[in-house]
Amino acid sequence: MKLKKFSVSSLTNYIKVSLESDIMLSNINVHGEVSNLKKHTNGNIYFSLKDSDAKINCVMFIRYIEELDFDIQDGDQVDIVGKISVYMKEGTYQLICYMIEKEGMGDLHKKFEILKESLKEKGYFDEDKKKPISSFCFNIGVITSKTGAVIQDILNVSRRKNPFVTIRVFNSLVQGNDAYKDIVQGIRYFNIEKNVDVIIIARGGGSLEDLWVFNNEILADEIYKSEIPIVSGVGHETDFTICDFVSDLRASTPTAAAEICIPDIESIMFSIDNYRNVLDRNFKNAINTIKNNLYNYVMTLNSYSPRSIIKDKQLEINKLSSELSGIMRDSLSKIREKFLSIRLKLEKNDINQILDKGFVLLYDDESKVIKGSDDINDDKDMFVMFKDETVKGQFIKKEVRRNE
Repeated sequence: MKLKKFSVSSLTNYIKVSLESDIMLSNINVHGEVSNLKKHTNGNIYFSLKDSDAKINCVMFIRYIEELDFDIQDGDQVDIVGKISVYMKEGTYQLICYMIEKEGMGDLHKKFEILKESLKEKGYFDEDKKKPISSFCFNIGVITSKTGAVIQDILNVSRRKNPFVTIRVFNSLVQGNDAYKDIVQGIRYFNIEKNVDVIIIARGGGSLEDLWVFNNEILADEIYKSEIPIVSGVGHETDFTICDFVSDLRASTPTAAAEICIPDIESIMFSIDNYRNVLDRNFKNAINTIKNNLYNYVMTLNSYSPRSIIKDKQLEINKLSSELSGIMRDSLSKIREKFLSIRLKLEKNDINQILDKGFVLLYDDESKVIKGSDDINDDKDMFVMFKDETVKGQFIKKEVRRNE
């Protein structure tokens, strides 16, 4: 019997067609542990799936990666849906992955939906129960980690939009099984102290497991009961948690939450100017209306009264009109002076003008301004704000010298 002669390419192609035409191997579910994970510059990921006795090479293309709701890592136990394919250049077979689910992730999704439906039935998500966020929040409470990048992003927004806003930070864990206790304590603290206009709950993005603390029923109850409006700035725009649904407002990111809550000082000044102009116009219209009424009254008297009476009344009316105009001018002048005084005070206290003169602003890691040597703590980070940059550092040893 004469054996069929193959080239390497034709043999490999035959194996490829044989494997890929197998119905059982075209849609399979495989469980194993991820190892040797590599992310290619084109966005695809390559890794091995193994158990105690064997392993198989895997690839997942970027169009399927974008549908994952967690960051896959070495050591993850996963369930994969895909198909077997042959890579011709290497002569190896591989598993092309369409869907990856982390072990236990399906249970988390079920728990999330059950809790969401339960709270929805209680009315926790009802729009008519949401508290409005004031347009003039000059005292803002933030519940987040003091050591994370999130608080720095919020402080940067505050310095840019309105340096007169006070940010009060309640240091809290934002990940882990017990982190919800810190967040609940922060909500209770601000509601007892009543020293803020709004509360921001903030954390950066992460996987469903990383953000699971914000799907806690006890935390949802505390958010719902809060007398102070709460803005949820948790995760990225595509991340949704129970905290987002219960809060009075959901922001796509922590930075977006800061942008919403911190009023813009330039817009406030513009509004003051507009109100002043409207007030000027209203006074002028009121004076003109009174003059017209007086004129009509005079014309009526001319029609029905003797000439002498009309003359006396006309003199009296002119006097009253002159006095009223004087009163109106004095009132308008006082109002203008008051607006100018307010504007000068705001401009005088503008931090940017102070920094332009060569002064610096010194504050600690709690955003508390250092006004004297007694406020200096050697153990805390200090920030020195110059005109163009902010420098972070610590005092090695505090030494105070006073003039005799």
